[in-house]
Amino acid sequence: MGLQRYGRERAALCATVMSFRARGAIRDVGKVLGLTEDVTGMLAQQVWG
Repeated sequence: MGLQRYGRERAALCATVMSFRARGAIRDVGKVLGLTEDVTGMLAQQVWG
Protein backbone atom coordinates (compact mmCIF):
# COMPACT_ATOMS: atom_id res chain seq x y z
CA MET A 1 0.00 0.00 0.00
CA GLY A 2 2.69 2.52 0.98
CA LEU A 3 4.77 1.90 -2.13
CA GLN A 4 1.81 2.63 -4.40
CA ARG A 5 0.85 5.69 -2.41
CA TYR A 6 4.23 7.37 -1.95
CA GLY A 7 6.53 5.77 -4.54
CA ARG A 8 10.02 4.32 -4.21
CA GLU A 9 11.76 7.69 -3.87
CA ARG A 10 9.85 8.75 -0.78
CA ALA A 11 10.06 5.33 0.87
CA ALA A 12 13.86 5.43 0.57
CA LEU A 13 13.94 8.92 2.05
CA CYS A 14 11.97 7.72 5.07
CA ALA A 15 14.48 4.92 5.69
CA THR A 16 17.37 7.37 5.47
CA VAL A 17 15.86 9.67 8.08
CA MET A 18 15.35 6.82 10.53
CA SER A 19 18.96 5.63 10.35
CA PHE A 20 20.25 9.19 10.71
CA ARG A 21 18.37 9.64 13.96
CA ALA A 22 19.84 6.48 15.45
CA ARG A 23 23.37 7.49 14.45
CA GLY A 24 22.90 10.98 15.82
CA ALA A 25 21.66 9.57 19.12
CA ILE A 26 24.72 7.34 19.42
CA ARG A 27 27.01 10.29 18.77
CA ASP A 28 25.22 12.38 21.43
CA VAL A 29 25.45 9.59 24.01
CA GLY A 30 29.14 9.19 23.21
CA LYS A 31 29.72 12.88 23.86
CA VAL A 32 27.93 12.68 27.22
CA LEU A 33 29.99 9.64 28.23
CA GLY A 34 33.19 11.41 27.22
CA LEU A 35 34.10 9.03 24.40
CA THR A 36 36.33 10.26 21.60
CA GLU A 37 34.88 11.14 18.21
CA ASP A 38 36.72 8.17 16.70
CA VAL A 39 34.98 5.73 19.03
CA THR A 40 31.54 7.25 18.63
CA GLY A 41 32.01 7.35 14.86
CA MET A 42 32.84 3.65 14.79
CA LEU A 43 29.82 2.84 16.95
CA ALA A 44 27.52 4.97 14.81
CA GLN A 45 28.68 3.19 11.65
CA GLN A 46 27.51 -0.12 13.12
CA VAL A 47 23.86 1.03 13.11
CA TRP A 48 21.83 -0.13 10.14
CA GLY A 49 18.36 1.18 9.40
